[in-house]
Amino acid sequence: MKFYKSHHFILSIMIIFPLVLIGCSEKNSSEELTLHVGNKYNLSSNYADNIENNFNFFSLIINIDNVNEAFYYSEGFITTNDDDYNVMLEEALRNLYNDQEAYLDKIFLINKEIRESILYLNDYLERAAETQSLEVKWDLLREKLKDLNTLLISNDSSHFSLYNLISYPEDWINKEDIYQVKLNEINSIVYAIKELSIAE
Repeated sequence: MKFYKSHHFILSIMIIFPLVLIGCSEKNSSEELTLHVGNKYNLSSNYADNIENNFNFFSLIINIDNVNEAFYYSEGFITTNDDDYNVMLEEALRNLYNDQEAYLDKIFLINKEIRESILYLNDYLERAAETQSLEVKWDLLREKLKDLNTLLISNDSSHFSLYNLISYPEDWINKEDIYQVKLNEINSIVYAIKELSIAE
């Protein structure tokens, strides 16, 4: 058995653990979610934190050239992300913004696609670890990841980003002409990431 196969789980946890403490803290728990039900700000903030975690993940992957390290980090990120927690958050947000369900569903669908793209990217990185080389498509993938990150986080709350869209829903609900174009752009980039990640 190759080294990366027999030890990748332990190493991935070692790599991801400090960032999990910073990015997630104790937020991924149903107990805390129960405490926050009824508080729109906290629920939106928790969901936005998940988007920020994705942003941080892509930022790190973009700058990693060691294939083993990239794969271990990717494995650790997936292992420590709780999909059930995302589903609970989304359901709670729907209940609080029940008159804006269509608006929220667009955001949730995009976030689901982003999470799926991470699984595709993980498969790509696993193949790279097996061959000990990043494929030619890595440069294209890296550029797409950079493009995606510019639409996930913005330092200006008045600018579009997926983070701002869920953090300040009241500011965006009546601006569908703006955010729909941007969501389509994100979707296009995510699709490209998936396609580039598939083995030829």
